[in-house]
Amino acid sequence: MASDRLQAFLSSISDLSDAERQAAIAQQIAATKQFIVDNERQVSEIDAQIARNEARIEHIKNEQARLREWLP
Repeated sequence: MASDRLQAFLSSISDLSDAERQAAIAQQIAATKQFIVDNERQVSEIDAQIARNEARIEHIKNEQARLREWLP
């Protein structure tokens, strides 16, 4: 869980000097921010794929309806 990871991180920096601890925390914050940016990009890509798929489905439905007009 996230709390376990946080506890592990805090334990890993407990023996560091204040400057080293601050640097480790800053590095972790930067990594977390990048993780969020990457996830937001992935969500945007997935949303775009969903929109394309929905458009394809609508096109197929329209094509099916058009072809059904030709059936006896």
